[in-house]
Amino acid sequence: MSGPEFHQTRMGQQFYERTMPKLVKAVDRLADNLERQAKPVNIEEASDPGQALILAWVTFHKLLHNPKLTKEERHSVSMSLHGVTRALEEIGVDLDALLVAKDAP
Repeated sequence: MSGPEFHQTRMGQQFYERTMPKLVKAVDRLADNLERQAKPVNIEEASDPGQALILAWVTFHKLLHNPKLTKEERHSVSMSLHGVTRALEEIGVDLDALLVAKDAP
């Protein structure tokens, strides 16, 4: 199929210039809110599975953004993060509800 590459189209430009920055900000807000809600304990000291999973999610999220990771390490962390996210959803943790604007009281 010939034609312009996605990034050369108007839709592609809007995606990279508007949508991606919004997604990054949303993930950052989620991580910030999870960190605020998670008590400063080790996963081994977590009082319940939900708390341990939230701590694991925050840890994997931080690690995923480490620029020193190799491609293979980043893939492994990404898969782990995906598994923790699924586990949180299975026990009823609403990750969308944790996305609260930083300016909210």
